[in-house]
Amino acid sequence: MPKSRIRKTMFALAAALSLSFAAFACAGDGDSRVAVFAAASLEGPLSELAERYETERGVRVSVSFGGSHALARQVALGAPADVFFSAGAPPMRSLIGEGLVNPEDVSSPLSNELVVVASPALAPSLTSLESLAAPGVGAIAMPDPALAPAGWYAARALASAGLREALRPKTVETPNVRAALAAVSAGVADAGFVYRTDIRTAPELRAAFAVPPTLHPSIRYQVAPIIGSPNPAAARDLADFLASPEAAAVFAAHGFGAGDSPASETEPPPPSPTSALGGFPFRTLAITLQVAVVATLMNIPLALALGWLVAKKRVRGRFFLDALASLPLALPPVAIGYALLLAVGPNGPIGRVAEELFGARIVLTWFAAALAAAVVSFPLVARAFITAMEGVDERIERSARSLGAGPMRVFFTITLPIARRGILAGALLGFVRALSEFGATIVVAGNVRGETQTLPLAIYENIQLGRDSQTLVLVALSVALAAVSVAVHNWLMAKGERR
Repeated sequence: MPKSRIRKTMFALAAALSLSFAAFACAGDGDSRVAVFAAASLEGPLSELAERYETERGVRVSVSFGGSHALARQVALGAPADVFFSAGAPPMRSLIGEGLVNPEDVSSPLSNELVVVASPALAPSLTSLESLAAPGVGAIAMPDPALAPAGWYAARALASAGLREALRPKTVETPNVRAALAAVSAGVADAGFVYRTDIRTAPELRAAFAVPPTLHPSIRYQVAPIIGSPNPAAARDLADFLASPEAAAVFAAHGFGAGDSPASETEPPPPSPTSALGGFPFRTLAITLQVAVVATLMNIPLALALGWLVAKKRVRGRFFLDALASLPLALPPVAIGYALLLAVGPNGPIGRVAEELFGARIVLTWFAAALAAAVVSFPLVARAFITAMEGVDERIERSARSLGAGPMRVFFTITLPIARRGILAGALLGFVRALSEFGATIVVAGNVRGETQTLPLAIYENIQLGRDSQTLVLVALSVALAAVSVAVHNWLMAKGERR
């Protein structure tokens, strides 16, 4: 390429970058913006109120929804939040303890009710917490008590009823209340603990019964501006707006009850999370290795077949096969997880066959985690296998065929032995990717401690819970596994190149 064209190209790129940065800076300076971190159960009414506030005040509002405990932890770690809207007092109290919220600024404008939700077919048979222990009731979705107040209320209710330990084998914990609702809607769980207001977003489900409010503390939502907000005036104004009678009418239209202000101080603190790691995380490490090994074993025969078809057989449509195999590399892992959930869930074609023939459930098991890791890591394995087989001299293979050897014999006695180092390196590369899989795994396998929780999921959970020392142990373990695997992979590749 001529030097003049190179200079013009570089000048155009520099100009484009300058314009992009200028536009970003202008957007940041010219707009007033306020960020709200809010409980997932507030998504419907709060989105409506955010639009109304933007129209009336001319201030842009961005809302991040999730489990209240997890959001409080993010704020404590420095997330850019201006207003915090919690589904319960404990998350707000944690921010007060961190010096990020002034207790005098806290208001409690809303209340809610905890219910058990199920399909229309199952709902009539569920009349009380005791009925959840019936043999016909399978998995029960419950928000993680350590991450979401809804799960904390549910855990307190079960403990008060003396059913916490009896139902623990059936309980599947989710990151927040909306995830629990989605698990029941998808058929992953037979029943779930949610707020009554959440049922409006899932008309295909029914509220089987309301959890007696005497079994758990009152459910009060709390809102307050964050100390240190870059836009304190807008933060305080928005917090006041969300606690105003105008906002209360919108919340009431979505099924929320009225709260009181200030909230009762007799509400007990949240229980200690049940996921605390005692010493070295042997179980988590074992599940991680099990998932990665099984995922790699799933990939090897498929990658060998694809490599042979693309590199040696040169079948028609091999370009399409190669592109299809590489597709998971370009897709978001959560999208892959959702596709797997549709396929292997109780209502999916593969999930129904597995249940009818073997009486086995795939989702929310370690096998589902292995399946997710296999799909995500397959492009790396397949591409390495194809490259290794393309490197085998075809003259040797033709000589073997001229002596009467069939295609399979040539493959197993000539192609495979010569390409073995590249194939081993590719399998190891897939193993490394399976070790680090997170997005697809959490969708199709969940984060079930002791069953599906791998190292990435455990790291995420401990970050949310503020367990810094345990997070460091898990991160160090992940780094050690990755370093050893990558070192072996590079050694194999270097040795293969020397040969």
